[in-house]
Amino acid sequence: MKTLLTFTLFILSISSYAQTIERTETSDAELLEYLQLFGVYFEEEHETHYEKTRMWSFEYVIFYNSKPLYRGDILKNYYTYPSYSNNTHSNYELSVKFLLPIDDLDRETQLELRENERLKLLTGKNGKKYIRTRDKWPIIIYNYKKKNIEKYFTLSPKVTIKVYKTILK
Repeated sequence: MKTLLTFTLFILSISSYAQTIERTETSDAELLEYLQLFGVYFEEEHETHYEKTRMWSFEYVIFYNSKPLYRGDILKNYYTYPSYSNNTHSNYELSVKFLLPIDDLDRETQLELRENERLKLLTGKNGKKYIRTRDKWPIIIYNYKKKNIEKYFTLSPKVTIKVYKTILK
């Protein structure tokens, strides 16, 4: 009986400190809020934004016919090196790098990916073929003068990218 009571109390104490993780697909408003801080270093005026978003993380998933092929994280720009670039004075681009195995894809999709100028075909030491980005793949381009977001979520008709927001509560 003592062992059962001890085990029950142990489980209850762990669950009282447990946090939940909520993962949702991002909306344009959330992406816009995230992209508005690009090009600015962390300063005191950004402290409120930091306190609001410190439990957030963004990730992207590449799907082939709704089957995940690759998952990657998008780093926050105020404490890690960001994967963004300022193309002109009004565009900010959130770019990622990835490496996809293409041996399991159908022939038509393989040809579409090989013809894409931003992607490059590689052969591994094990003989498998992969597609990777030549430089970086722009997922989102934000023009702050026009206040619009351009999304590049399609590599081919069957290979798509989705961006998710994960919140630790």
